Amino acid sequence: MLSGLASEEGAKSEAEAEAPVEATRSRRWLRVPKAVLITVLGLALSAWLLPAMTRQWDDRQREHELKAGVVANMASSTAQALVGGEAIWSGRGLPTGGKERMGDRWALSALQTEARLRTYFSPSVVAAWEVYAWAVDRFIRAGNVSAASALQDAVQGDAHLDPRVSDAAAQLLVLDEHTVGPVPNFGVDSTGATPRSDAKNIPLLHGMLSSDMKRYVAQYESSPVVAKWTALEKSLLVLEQAVADQVLRSHAAGFSTDYRDLMHDLLP
Repeated sequence: MLSGLASEEGAKSEAEAEAPVEATRSRRWLRVPKAVLITVLGLALSAWLLPAMTRQWDDRQREHELKAGVVANMASSTAQALVGGEAIWSGRGLPTGGKERMGDRWALSALQTEARLRTYFSPSVVAAWEVYAWAVDRFIRAGNVSAASALQDAVQGDAHLDPRVSDAAAQLLVLDEHTVGPVPNFGVDSTGATPRSDAKNIPLLHGMLSSDMKRYVAQYESSPVVAKWTALEKSLLVLEQAVADQVLRSHAAGFSTDYRDLMHDLLP
């Protein structure tokens, strides 16, 4: 019996001896320098945040380069087409076969630009370009089926035009009705020189632009305007700038550039 009590007392003494040791270890852990803890936490956060932040930086640069390249291609192909249009409407004329080659070049470049826009940008941006591509086709009197198809896609789809694009396109169409002399025709061609689908799609385009067109009609009625083809060329350039500005303001798919993209990148 005495031996049993002795063993119990020994166990208690050992437990009591171990307790201060554990307490000492806990206090040592709590006394880890704050600088070390902050450093460890900083390294952990860096390992988590740095890859996402680095991707954002790289993607912003890549997105900027993409947009700049698209806008530069727009400007280059437009310049070539409008120079050809100037030869037509100024009376200088083009060499034999020059008009067809010019129309083919514009159709090809317009389709290439449209393909890039479809890959990276919203349907609104694509529709804006399609309306512009059709207008340039009319200005150079190309009458390409691809331009008529682009117009059909723009007016029969669900996309809404950017307000600046809508305004510029409306001004172009209304101004066309106030020009004198040989001028491009942005309306339905009664001679049948353009695709038959225009007879349906051009009224739909007017419907898309109705509010802006009414405003310009009222403006020109109160302040009559008599313009030549050069005014239409300037309006085309205004429309091109509106489309280019929309591209530069838009978010390109596949690039991490804003706060929502960053949150997505940080999630496991």
